[in-house]
Amino acid sequence: MNLRKARNRAISLIAIMAIIGIFSLSSVPAQSQENVLRVNVAPMYIENTSIYVQIEGIFAIENIPQSSALTYYLSIYDNNGSKIESGTITAPNGEILTYYLNGIEQGYYSLQVYFTTNGENCSPITTNFLVSPPPVPYTALFLSNGEFIFHSDMLNTTGKANQSYPFQVTISYQFPGGSSQTVGVFNTTNMTFTPSNEGETVVVNVMDKWGWLNSAGVNIQQDIFSGPPLTYTFGNVPNPYGSVWFENVIGDVMIIVFLLGTIYYFVRRSSSKRVIEDVYE
Repeated sequence: MNLRKARNRAISLIAIMAIIGIFSLSSVPAQSQENVLRVNVAPMYIENTSIYVQIEGIFAIENIPQSSALTYYLSIYDNNGSKIESGTITAPNGEILTYYLNGIEQGYYSLQVYFTTNGENCSPITTNFLVSPPPVPYTALFLSNGEFIFHSDMLNTTGKANQSYPFQVTISYQFPGGSSQTVGVFNTTNMTFTPSNEGETVVVNVMDKWGWLNSAGVNIQQDIFSGPPLTYTFGNVPNPYGSVWFENVIGDVMIIVFLLGTIYYFVRRSSSKRVIEDVYE
């Protein structure tokens, strides 16, 4: 009888300990996981050239980055939602890297990026960008007398300017005081223009067939998609150094003369004082 009671007590004790263990395990807070993803995409790329994307991801537990490697998945979709380009790369946690996707035709696209680690996916990032045809090359310059010369550098098989790639050249005058006047809009591939000398600044804007404005000053890598106009001024432009050179030289000479005179005065006075003292003695 006592043996039975002891066995029942042992069973009860084991059950109680198991229940306590279950409650103890359930009271341990789960570790929180954090995913951070950054994607740097240019707003515009040139068609059929590599599409470079800068990415960086961090996987952390309780706000501490882990040593796990991250596998990134990149996909490009066209305006209809069809996937046209994709890529995958694995990198250490927290490493900044640049991934190059193949060049694509001109159009409006979206890029989706996410990474996986430890069997889990982070939330994807989707961003849009444009792919445009390259600017049409040209040469534009002012001669020393203000004459403007322009010609297209897009040539056909005969070596002449390709008439299928015309430019719009807009010439304006900017007068002292702020007033302006458009003096000509030319659809051309080759031209010269001699402006009148009225003390104005001549401003020239060049737009190609695709809409690139002053593309000679465009820098896609630095996200500069519109260049400054070409200018020539007939007005008097003061030389910030030459205009004050003479005044500065005269001022410096006067200061030196004054200092030398002061030194000479005190030297003479000191010498005279010593002569008097010697005679007195």
